[in-house]
Order: sequence, then structure tokens, then C-alpha cells
Amino acid sequence: MVVSPSGISAASGLQLRLGLGASHDIVSEGTVLAVSLRAAETDDVVVIIDTATIELVRTLTYSFRRSNAYGSSTTAIEQVATVVDSSRLDGLAGLAPGEVLENEVKLTVPAEDPGTTAGRIIQVQWSVRARIHVVGRPEAVVERAITVRSRALRCAADATTKPEEAARRGVAMSFDELSTRTVLPGIPLTGILHIAATRPVPARMVRVELVVRETVDHGPGAREDPLRNPADDGAKSQTVIARTVVACRMFSPGQLLDVPFSLEVPTPLAAPSLQLPGFRIRWELRGVVDLPLRLDPRITLGLVGATAASW
Repeated sequence: MVVSPSGISAASGLQLRLGLGASHDIVSEGTVLAVSLRAAETDDVVVIIDTATIELVRTLTYSFRRSNAYGSSTTAIEQVATVVDSSRLDGLAGLAPGEVLENEVKLTVPAEDPGTTAGRIIQVQWSVRARIHVVGRPEAVVERAITVRSRALRCAADATTKPEEAARRGVAMSFDELSTRTVLPGIPLTGILHIAATRPVPARMVRVELVVRETVDHGPGAREDPLRNPADDGAKSQTVIARTVVACRMFSPGQLLDVPFSLEVPTPLAAPSLQLPGFRIRWELRGVVDLPLRLDPRITLGLVGATAASW
């Protein structure tokens, strides 16, 4: 099997080519793909094609902890390929030397499926694949990678959650004048972090961070109740995408501090928000007051990371 941007392969006496409609190498969820299959005979004998199937494939690759009987664990990787749409071509004739077979089908990218993702422990790839069953020969397969941009519709509620404060320790915080709660590639996230001290606080600095958190609940061996499973092997990852830092000293009771920020969002945006059974990618805006030798007061606000606009 060959996976290539060109979607060209030679196998079982056939030269196979997968073609896509205009601009269909990069698509959004809900797009209907026009996929063409061209098969040309390359040997000097007649090739009998039994069936051909063209598939839209989503491949999920994730990391998890694999535990052993001695209590230690190692990082393992699992990959799961799912056919989300397919079209079968029946009744195809044989191909004589030099003959060409051409067909076109339509495949649909589900509207709420995750987009192409390149996280630290969660990756999602999309491709179009053709399987050709040739009588008396091995199956011929060709695959072409595509990019699916995500509006993260399943995660829309993340942008409506209330802010959460932790370890306040004499500090109250809030976000104001946010430019958006949907993060898009190349568009800065701006706003103001308000800080109010209710008692003396020996702060060293204030940080405003754009954070991506990835969660894998368990590995492929988990049963219905992972708490009773010795293979409880979930994994977590946290990545700071952008950060603003302001140095400061002791906060006095009643002191107010406004921290304006502009956080750069990278292009491309590698890991949009994602929600699948057992898998989650969350985007967050976080404000932190850095204290020496104690828990840092912080405020966290949920965001949605998307690679395609929802309007």
C-alpha cells in the first residue's frame, strides 16, 4: 500500500491514480468530495477487476501508558483507522493491455468529525483510499492524504463556560475585553487580565498563557470500568502556545493591576479542539500570579481552537 500526496501507485499489473476535485486536498467538515479513480493496465495480459471500493479514512494515533505487573509503565502508541464513508464500484470489466478504467464517486466528510490534528499525544489524519480486487492477484491499494479543517462544533460549549479560579490566596482575577473565545490560526487573542489584592501578596510575576490540554482516558486494553482495570493507562499533555509575562512585587491590600495582553496564535494551528469517546483536546486562557514557595493563584477560561471559521 502506498500513501502519497499524489495518490499514484503501481500494483498487481495496474497503475492507479486517485484524483480530487478542485481544492479538495484541503477541506472542511461537511464537504462532499469528488473522487476520481483511474486504473491503467501495465502488463501484457488482461487484468480482470472484480470490485473496486473507494473509502474516506480517518486515522487516530494516540499515546498512552502501558503498565506492567511491577507498577512501572512505559509510553506506547496505538493507531485506529476508521472508514467514515465509502462507495463500491461493481460489475467492472477486464482491462486489456493499454486500456484505462475511469470512475468518479462522492464521499462526505461528517459535519462534526475532528479535523486534521497534530497534537503531542493525539493525532488525526485523513485520507482517501481505493482498494482494487484483481482476480488471481493481490489486492491493489492506493491512498491519498487530505487535510480536514475543523470548526470544532462538538466543542462549542467550551466557549460558554464560566471562568474557574483556584488557590486565590488574597487575589481576585477576571478577564475583560476578550477579542474572541474562538481561537483561529494567525489571529491574535487580546484582552485584559484584572487583578485585585485583598491582603498582602508577595508576587514575583503575572503570566497570561494560551494553553492546549490533551487527554487520553485509557489505552486499548481498558474495560468498561477502568477503575477496576490494572491496565488503567491514560495519558495527559499540556502545551503553552503563547505567553505574556509582567514582573511585579508585593501586592498591597486594595491594590489593582490591569495586565493587557496580545497572544499570538500560530499558523497552522496544529491541534484544534477535539472530543471523541476517550479523547479530548481543550484550549484555555490562563492567568497566573506567581508566588514563591506556595500554590499560585490562577484563573482559567475555556476557549475553542478551530482551523476553520464557523460563520
